[in-house]
Amino acid sequence: MSMTLTERINSFFGTAGRTAKAAVTPGQDVLATPSYVVKRRAICQGCPKRDGYLCGECGCLIVAKTTLATARCPAAKW
Repeated sequence: MSMTLTERINSFFGTAGRTAKAAVTPGQDVLATPSYVVKRRAICQGCPKRDGYLCGECGCLIVAKTTLATARCPAAKW
């Protein structure tokens, strides 16, 4: 089942908040390592919930979401 609009908004702002916190915290990475990004995208590529370039679960742009170190898969696959 896909996330409701409210859940999608909460997911977006949760990721944005964690990313902002990482940006101002010494030693915290904002961007995932290149190898981690490749692994995340491979998982998304094979996900039945994928909708083209978007995550069919949360509606995020996969190329952007997989790049952020603090982002989480709404289906808990990564």
